[in-house]
This record gives sequence, structure tokens and C-alpha cells, in this order.
Amino acid sequence: RTIVGKDTRDAKGVKEPWEVFAETRSLSKDWNALLWNSKNLTEIPSSPYPLTSVDTIYLFNNQLTNIDGLRNITSLTGELSLSSNKLTNVDALINVTSVSGIFLHANKLTNIDGLRNIKVSGNITIDKTYSGPKLAASTRFCSLNDTSRFIIPYATKTQLCNP
Repeated sequence: RTIVGKDTRDAKGVKEPWEVFAETRSLSKDWNALLWNSKNLTEIPSSPYPLTSVDTIYLFNNQLTNIDGLRNITSLTGELSLSSNKLTNVDALINVTSVSGIFLHANKLTNIDGLRNIKVSGNITIDKTYSGPKLAASTRFCSLNDTSRFIIPYATKTQLCNP
């Protein structure tokens, strides 16, 4: 099911923004496993990502302030790592319902509302200094993720979710 180097041209043969972005920066076009970590990226395309269900997204150790292009992703069978960027929110993750691990530490998060629908089967890392609004206890994120998913020395479930 892995799609490597998927041709994202539209019906008129015009390349889609993600493909052009990858080509102009000599980045991988394996849309099922986006491994663009440590590439000194300050942005990613804001157009919808080429797939809605993917294995892994590694965008850690960049300078990203916005991840709106990931808005159409609904599930990841692997990990989503956005750590060590400059993100203040993760609103673009609102449609994600499942992921094996999510790593958001070393950002500048002031709002985590975009995590509300996510069930995580592995580890969760968010800076323990997070002081933004907590998620409601009734959200999928708070009701389905056990306290053991929140890894020390990062934020605890109590720091992120209302009782």
C-alpha cells in the first residue's frame, strides 16, 4: 500500500504544490512516509497533503510555524513527530483520529485543541511548561489516552486535560 513517488499531477498534467515543493528542495516524495526532519524548513505547502492516511510523518528539527497542509490527514499507522519547531498550535491535526506516537515537545505551543480527536497507541510528548487551555475530559484525546502514554519528563495528562 506504500505509495512512493506518487505522481500528484492534476487532470491537466500540472504538478501539485507538495510535489513542486519537494522537487525544488531535493526532498523525498514518498508521501506515505514523509521524512523531512532536520531540513531547515521554515514552511510546508498549505495545500492539502497528497494522502489522507499515511504511515509516518517526521518533520522534527525544522523551523516550522505552521502545519496547515496536514489538515486533511485522518490517520497515521506510525508516528507523527513535529518536535523542535516553532509551532504555537496544532489546529491542523483536528481531523487526525489515530496515530501510534505523537511528539510535540520543543515547540512554543499555546493551544493544543487540534489534538482533541486523537487516540494514541504509543507515546505522547508535549513540553511540561505548556500552560495553554486544557482539553475537555470528554475529548477523544483525554478519554481514550491512558496516563501511561504521557512520557516523563514531558507534560502529564493532568496538565493537558481537565478532570
